[in-house]
Amino acid sequence: MIRQATHGAADGTGDARHPAAASDAIAVRAIHKAFGGRVVLAGVDLTVAPGMVIGLIGPNGAGKTTLIQIMTGLLAADSGKAYICGVDVHTQRGALGRRIGLAPQRLGIYPTLSVSQNLRCSGEIGGLDRRRARMRAAELLALFGLESQARQRAGQLSGGQQRRLHTAIALMHDPEVLFLDEPTVGADVTSRSAILAVISGLAEQGRTIIYTTHYLNELERLDARAPCEIAMLDDGRIRARGSLREIIARYAAPSVSVTFADEPPALDGWQRSKRTLVSAGKPSDAGAALASLLSAPALRGNTPVDVQITHADLESAYLRLTGAQP
Repeated sequence: MIRQATHGAADGTGDARHPAAASDAIAVRAIHKAFGGRVVLAGVDLTVAPGMVIGLIGPNGAGKTTLIQIMTGLLAADSGKAYICGVDVHTQRGALGRRIGLAPQRLGIYPTLSVSQNLRCSGEIGGLDRRRARMRAAELLALFGLESQARQRAGQLSGGQQRRLHTAIALMHDPEVLFLDEPTVGADVTSRSAILAVISGLAEQGRTIIYTTHYLNELERLDARAPCEIAMLDDGRIRARGSLREIIARYAAPSVSVTFADEPPALDGWQRSKRTLVSAGKPSDAGAALASLLSAPALRGNTPVDVQITHADLESAYLRLTGAQP
């Protein structure tokens, strides 16, 4: 589960762990970050237990990538502290690197090296000996469906295959905590399914995963195999947190919108805007609400020209949280 961080700040060196954060996979406290005069993170607190999958969602510019860069030691916070498995991300870079895997938005592959060489080199840089790096590369080639491309130059792969390789590289040293920032952006359907299948398997194994995406149905697919929690980041703060089911129950609601050929009369339980009626409140059954509306005597002879049904899902919860949907 996601819990409020309660530990205080501490500095450290070597591989010593912060005692108050050692039991958490991720412990972030009061993180602030600004670029020039623009505040990106305004006091983010996030604590994640081992084995959780966290869907970090929010609008463009909400600070998701900045927060991941801070949690992985790539960017220093202006203030606040962050720990991964008890390791201070700012002062213990060596220990941090052994515990995390990162697949950032920007592809991190060597286009002139073969697919297999990309994986093996990454593994050796991460501390694996040559034999183990070779074995691990073979495992990941099979896992991501890239065996037939093993000797092909990475730059010659399709965009989706490059995304698969990019994600596989982050897994080479078998990290405890995995950060995936838009891992399927630009990927074709086949590659997206392959990446999601691997991530679902990792989630079932109890890995801790931070996953950002604008394809919200991906989080619902992950949740079907292993419980997924949501952290909604907006305006530099986490505005909502909880299990996917809790977020949907709290913020999402089905709705029905019907546009008619002529302006309809006002009806109880419906909001009117010109020629459109929109269900008011939270109809428990969108289909039944639509059937009841279309059978209303006051609408007899008025032809519906468009019907839209919004289901109670993560997308409708997201739209309500961001103010895009009332």
